[in-house]
Amino acid sequence: MNRWKPLISGSVFVALLSSICIWHRAHAIQESIHDRATAALQAAGIPPSSIAVVGRNIILTGFQGSREASPDAQAAVRGTWGVGEVSVKFRELPPAPKLSPAVLLENDLVLSIAKKPVEFEPGRTDLTMAGKTAIDGVRDRIARCASCEVSIEAHTSNEGDPAANLALSTRRAETVKKYLVSHGIDETRLAAQGFGGASPVADNSTAEGRARNSRIEFKVKERVNR
Repeated sequence: MNRWKPLISGSVFVALLSSICIWHRAHAIQESIHDRATAALQAAGIPPSSIAVVGRNIILTGFQGSREASPDAQAAVRGTWGVGEVSVKFRELPPAPKLSPAVLLENDLVLSIAKKPVEFEPGRTDLTMAGKTAIDGVRDRIARCASCEVSIEAHTSNEGDPAANLALSTRRAETVKKYLVSHGIDETRLAAQGFGGASPVADNSTAEGRARNSRIEFKVKERVNR
């Protein structure tokens, strides 16, 4: 039996060496395929996606609709020498961040008054009919968000005396607040502040710019429990 041990040991060694050689060769082939596939994507102007090589087959990973996982990417890789099947594995998109009720309401109010600005009679605190309609358009939105506090901020152009503009803007903010309260909005949820012409959003040298600067804005925050 002892005379067979060297032969058996030699056979085991040869088999092990052969397995290692086969594994290295297969690994080298996969690396070569990976490199050629990456080069093919780059040549096609497509950013290399996550490329997995299984045997001679390739799996491209990317988001749905991305170039990295597009039919063009698959065609570029499929034309590479040595590549077998090409498939795609789509990544799941991360969940969209959840916006707070205050952020959602403020965005809603910004869009609403962009379409229908709150207007006043020139140089006065009286709302025009269009101004009342604009406030009516935001009233229900404010009412639905009971957890929100709304700051009404009034601005003017820089025409005239700065102190007078500040006083006018303050009274206009209070006018909007009173209108909302008279139409069912809890007064404790509302604040009013005037800024005069301190925060322009347009060029005051033109009539159009001055009209844009004379405006009402709404800022919203989560209501603190009282």
